[in-house]
Amino acid sequence: MMKRLALIVLLVMAFSVSARAEDSNTLRMLVSACSKFIEYDAHKELPSATDATDIGYCAGYVNAAMQFIGAFVPTICLPPTVTTGDVMKIIVKYGNDHPERLYLYDGAQIILAVGGAFPCKK
Repeated sequence: MMKRLALIVLLVMAFSVSARAEDSNTLRMLVSACSKFIEYDAHKELPSATDATDIGYCAGYVNAAMQFIGAFVPTICLPPTVTTGDVMKIIVKYGNDHPERLYLYDGAQIILAVGGAFPCKK
């Protein structure tokens, strides 16, 4: 009986980790993390430790994406005044407007979101 219970616990844990791993690097995960920034920014409250970690993840990821876009994506023209917070809001709006894309890789979706907001003028 004990072996059976241990096996069930291990299977549940394995599927829980697998489900969490499937959600990593998706637009859903990034929108969730960036939404916490928007929430705390609006209320000017200090976030919990978990939320602060998510906000830091979002800020770092978005900042790196902005640097990449500025250096390697000539069809997107980020204004010099745009902030990481501005791009976080664009990503959250994009995710809310396109729920069918939430399971897709976040890097590509960031480029689509930012490209839609800041296309270069011809």
